[in-house]
Amino acid sequence: MIRYKNLRSRLLAWIFDSMIVGLITFFLELFRSLDNFWLNIIITFASINVLFIYRIYLHNKTGQTFGKRIVNIQVVDSQTERHLSREQSFMREIIPMLVVNFSILALYIITWGNSESFEYSGLGVTMILIPSILIVGWYVADFISGYFNSKERVLHDLIANTTVVRK
Repeated sequence: MIRYKNLRSRLLAWIFDSMIVGLITFFLELFRSLDNFWLNIIITFASINVLFIYRIYLHNKTGQTFGKRIVNIQVVDSQTERHLSREQSFMREIIPMLVVNFSILALYIITWGNSESFEYSGLGVTMILIPSILIVGWYVADFISGYFNSKERVLHDLIANTTVVRK
């Protein structure tokens, strides 16, 4: 059973991965332009999706992000404890990916790029606050759910039929 006791390791891996993705996002943001609306949309979506692409690709390829590799844990199929399929890797990220992308898309549609006048309006605050609450709520519920089963499977593990094991 010790093989599955890894919530703290997962949190530590998440912190390492966030630092790596933060650096990538920082470099993407250097290309943002003050006067090119479409370039800004592309950079925004690339910046918010780099985390999902990073995790989906590496979980499918090796079962480990760089953070998971550092703390010596791996994502596997919960039935066979073998390598993840592409679909399982994708399903692990589907909820936060949808919430974040639809929120940003809605914000762009409503403001059509004119965020200065929108930022301090009631609608602007609502459009930023609600998705933020949803995504933070998802991650908190996701992490806490691991305390309620013997293999410490969190919500995204249950959705994708995966588990994380010590390597």
